[in-house]
Amino acid sequence: MMYPLRQTFNPSRIVGGQEAPEMYAPFQCLIQTSDVSILCSGSIISNEFILTAAHCLHENKICNYGISFVDDVSRYFLIGIRQITGLRANDIGLIRVKGSIKFNNRVRSIDLLRGEVADFTDLELTGWGRLSANGDDPTKLQLITLKTYPLKECKKRWSGQEILTARQICTFTKSGEGSCKGDSGGPLVLRQGSNVQLVGIVSFGMPCADGYPDVYTKVSHYLNWIANNAT
Repeated sequence: MMYPLRQTFNPSRIVGGQEAPEMYAPFQCLIQTSDVSILCSGSIISNEFILTAAHCLHENKICNYGISFVDDVSRYFLIGIRQITGLRANDIGLIRVKGSIKFNNRVRSIDLLRGEVADFTDLELTGWGRLSANGDDPTKLQLITLKTYPLKECKKRWSGQEILTARQICTFTKSGEGSCKGDSGGPLVLRQGSNVQLVGIVSFGMPCADGYPDVYTKVSHYLNWIANNAT
């Protein structure tokens, strides 16, 4: 059963972003502890399952996790977690909630992209990650448009620090724009009019928006895994 959160909602935000319009990302939710400490974001892909990054999930703490999402203009609701499944090495995870998520015009699922996106395509990132490493904590979801960055160039930038593969996708526009702590697990999406598709899951970056490309788990690479586990 869902119940309203009574604690003050106090998230942080994306670096270089702006406030997202109301109901702009009804598929996005928060992963948090029972004391409402925000850990990560996730994307609702059905009325039972949420897609996020595996590094956001810890099996031994599942009883202390909850999922919150916007139900109307001023209220947030928390729903418990029934099961988590993840591929740690690939940084993708699934959360199965207790009961089911009630969809309305402010809470609904997102479709998964089933193809590739070209280099330098405009994609959108939303989240409550920090404005900077020690930035302020606004109360509204943040939005930024980023461009996909060629994987070959991304590998060069991360050479000696991370091993990148075709299972990942990168974005980079300029220093001072990108994800930060608190954005992990959140959605990178392709928006074409009213058609919105999930492209990537925030995985890691150089804290925060410090001139390195941000790296995401590529959703299209894991469609079979998602289909086999989100049942």
